[in-house]
Amino acid sequence: METPSSSSEYPQRIDVDQLETVIMLVDCNYRILDMNRSAQKMFGVGDSRRRNCTLGNILPYPKRLQEIIDIATRYGSVIVERELEIQFDANYSKLIDCVVSPAAASGHNSGCCFVEISDKESFQKIKEANELTHQSDIWETIARELGHEIKNPLTGIRGTTQLLKEELATTRFDDFIDTILEEVDRLSALSSRMLGGELSAVKLESVNIHEVLDHVNNLVVAENKIEQNYSLDFNETPSKTVKILKSYQLPIILKGDKSQLTQIFLNLLRNAVQALEGEGEILIDTKVGYKTAIGGEVFNRVAEIRIIDNGRGVDPKLRNSIFLPLVSGTQEGTGLGLSIAQKLARANHGIITLERNIRKTEFLVRIPIGG
Repeated sequence: METPSSSSEYPQRIDVDQLETVIMLVDCNYRILDMNRSAQKMFGVGDSRRRNCTLGNILPYPKRLQEIIDIATRYGSVIVERELEIQFDANYSKLIDCVVSPAAASGHNSGCCFVEISDKESFQKIKEANELTHQSDIWETIARELGHEIKNPLTGIRGTTQLLKEELATTRFDDFIDTILEEVDRLSALSSRMLGGELSAVKLESVNIHEVLDHVNNLVVAENKIEQNYSLDFNETPSKTVKILKSYQLPIILKGDKSQLTQIFLNLLRNAVQALEGEGEILIDTKVGYKTAIGGEVFNRVAEIRIIDNGRGVDPKLRNSIFLPLVSGTQEGTGLGLSIAQKLARANHGIITLERNIRKTEFLVRIPIGG
């Protein structure tokens, strides 16, 4: 009786394009012989350049990675580098875990290496986004219960006051009673505003996100008499005015509530203008993201809208609580703008995060495309 052949005699090919880990095959001259889809996504490389570029083409500061490749090829050993910072441009860097392995044993020429990169920040961002979603859900529950507890006695006070007015045979106390009713109504409205209140039902429709952003831009420009400037050189020395710049990808159409989306970006853009205190630049940047996790659900495509300003920045002490109601970085702020924006984003299955940008304040809004 023949025994079945071991499965090891028929090794299965692994499709590295399906892996989240960045994998590149690099020769001793730092020429990239191949890379997987995750590498293309991280470094912004199209299919035409997938096998036709160098480390210097995709990274402006590749020196440390080149040194690790040199050591691995020289000694024929695997080199592991934890929390290596790679710089994508003057303002943007990432922390990665890097493993460089000689590739000769895999049938490739001597001097070639596999470079495997794990994006620590991407995993951290997923974790933070999930925590932010959880935080938002908890606050919604608290706000709903607290609002209920506050409004119940206010409703009782209002009803009793109206009965008192009807029972009194004289108009002598009408002014006092009307004052009580006005103050009760004011407290009820204040409670709704401070605790977020109930959202109107989401009305899904096809929305061109750039039309929404242009509309919001025009409103903020009119409110603040801002100079219109469409140059994309965001690193030039700012003038003594506020400028709003735009960097749009191709038209992005999504399913969402147009009114709510407008309010989200209106709040964010107004905050950015206030942060500049009359001088600086704001960049509105859009693109499509892929395979993005929001609140425990992975969406194939999402609209990614960044509102970036070079103003005073966010107090590091507030980073973890910036989206909670009543939390504000300014004395005159109510602490409601970001809270409301986050609530509206969640209603549209999206999320807003405060990104780690070295020199600027960057809020990233992710909204699924297609609902």
